Amino acid sequence: SAANGDDDDSAATGDDDDSADDDDASDDDDDSAIGDDDDSADDDDSSDDDDSADDDDSADDDDSAAAAPLEVAIPGYFYPGSLWGDVEATAGQTTLFVANPNSGPGGSQDPNYLSWITALRAAGVQVIGYVHTSYGARDAATVEGEVADWYAYYPVDGIFFDEVPSTSTCTAMEGQYDAWAAAVRAQDPSALVVLNPGTDTCESYLSFADVLLTFESAAADHVAWTPAPWTAAYPPDRFWHLLHAAAPTDVTPAIERMRAGNVGRVYITDDLLPNPWDTLPGFWSELLAAL
Repeated sequence: SAANGDDDDSAATGDDDDSADDDDASDDDDDSAIGDDDDSADDDDSSDDDDSADDDDSADDDDSAAAAPLEVAIPGYFYPGSLWGDVEATAGQTTLFVANPNSGPGGSQDPNYLSWITALRAAGVQVIGYVHTSYGARDAATVEGEVADWYAYYPVDGIFFDEVPSTSTCTAMEGQYDAWAAAVRAQDPSALVVLNPGTDTCESYLSFADVLLTFESAAADHVAWTPAPWTAAYPPDRFWHLLHAAAPTDVTPAIERMRAGNVGRVYITDDLLPNPWDTLPGFWSELLAAL
């Protein structure tokens, strides 16, 4: 179900990590030492010490990879103003933002959206426009028309397609979503295409989508979440999770599950249905620190 950033309208939403394995440099057994046996033993000890240092470096590298920060990706279904400024201040950590004037681009350009979209992009945040698809049932020409309107009204980096089919129906609808992705890239060949099934969907959708939003639900539901096995073959920034109705104590365990499950984009809020994306979380600073 669609949501928007209109002050008056608040509808409900529809909803490899490339582990750097640093090989230890192997000792060169062919190196010959000149000296007596004791000197040779000392050299061996030195070599062992070097190995130990290498192992420590490797462990540090592994720890660094494991602690790689997740990217903040925000469904910004709130009107431009101070909250957008708060997002702009986190550019670099926040990398993706979904703009949503009226469950889509609206009927005309809004100068405030134009100004703030431009500001976020200048700060380094990718801004993409919201378009709902009714799980493939929405009129194809209407969807493509909204894609065109986004590009006519605003300098967006891509499109966020909401209400995408899950595994039960994704195969039958794949051709339609492929065509909609093509319509986006006809506007901008480098556009970011994000699909939101809010749960598991077909792996083949990654052949035309850049990011899949594979979890959108209450934080309590995330405890039982497990990733589809095929997701491990892709970089973590191809996957995004949205959690609402979260307590501050839910944040760290959820982040640990996402790291372990190869999810690289995250947003967690204490906001509630019917539109949990209409403000920033009360623990915004704590969320940023935890990531």
